[in-house]
Amino acid sequence: MVVGLLAAEWRLLIDRHGGSDRMQMISGVEEAVVRGLSQSEGTPDAQTELKVSWNEWALKLCEGETTGCEQLRSKCLLQRTVLHLQQQQPARAVESAAEVLTIMPSSTHARALLCTAQYKAGKKKQAAATVLELSATFQRLDDSQMNDELGHPLELTIALLVEMHRTKDALKLLGGLLGRITGPRQQHLYFAIARLHAKHGLNKEALTLKLPHLCSDPPDRRTWELLKSMAEVRVMGHALPSSPRGASRGSPGTGM
Repeated sequence: MVVGLLAAEWRLLIDRHGGSDRMQMISGVEEAVVRGLSQSEGTPDAQTELKVSWNEWALKLCEGETTGCEQLRSKCLLQRTVLHLQQQQPARAVESAAEVLTIMPSSTHARALLCTAQYKAGKKKQAAATVLELSATFQRLDDSQMNDELGHPLELTIALLVEMHRTKDALKLLGGLLGRITGPRQQHLYFAIARLHAKHGLNKEALTLKLPHLCSDPPDRRTWELLKSMAEVRVMGHALPSSPRGASRGSPGTGM
């Protein structure tokens, strides 16, 4: 199935232009690649062939450029890795993730996908080595990287550690990240870690001890938003730690 313009058609358009016009066309290719990735992401999972076609089209556009598309190409390959895993093709996912790492060696997302694919491909020793190396990488992140990395890469890593029956390693990783949260302004990071505890049924003692440090006294807007979020998770059936002593159940205007 062919979606959008063929890579050769984009090549023809670009080759007809030079100088600043050529730069404008390269920008057009980048926009097309982003559109292809977005279309693949937005296509229902049941339409696997269409998702793959959009991804292949975007990747071909990147490969038509000799410079300036490395980051876009890595995004295409990351998406392709996810698609291989969805299609139960772990061996191909291993190859695709490894290819991303040749472009972006520090990508925690690619490494998380790699160890997941290795485990599903039966390469359990390699997966164990990769996931432990990845855990150490998370612990070395500086504060400026925390927001970006405590998303899907961390979620994949924790899910794999639990699946591998390495719950202690999962708790050690989350505990180390939790220890770097020092005040109310980092409540969003706390909640991201709390959700992973709840999702995988991990011991929440560390969360309980940390929660009072994230609540202002008297409670401010951030505190009420945190407690409201925690309450919403409890409603969904994921028990999380109780509110800190002294905090009321609701506040004016929150509807709690």
